[in-house]
Amino acid sequence: MDLKPETIVSNILSDIAEVNDWASIADATGANDINSFHATPDEVFTILTAVKNSPDLALGTVTNEFKDFPDSWSPRDITDRIFASSDPIFSMMDIFMRPTNE
Repeated sequence: MDLKPETIVSNILSDIAEVNDWASIADATGANDINSFHATPDEVFTILTAVKNSPDLALGTVTNEFKDFPDSWSPRDITDRIFASSDPIFSMMDIFMRPTNE
């Protein structure tokens, strides 16, 4: 498992291209060889930090359409929210990433 930021982002973008759909945080862990059911807060934080620092990905939620989080979103706050949830996997599956070139 290579948790270099550029590798993380590349793996997520490859996963998005392969399935032709946005990727959840749970998908992003899988794209980086981490089982989402066993992902640690540090692993999720590392992935979210790579996403935050990448000009190629945006983080957000989906209802009828993708809604980007404000630029001020914090990898630590999102990680803490996920792992404070009674169902962290559901929380990871409720936040998505999209390529910024969409």
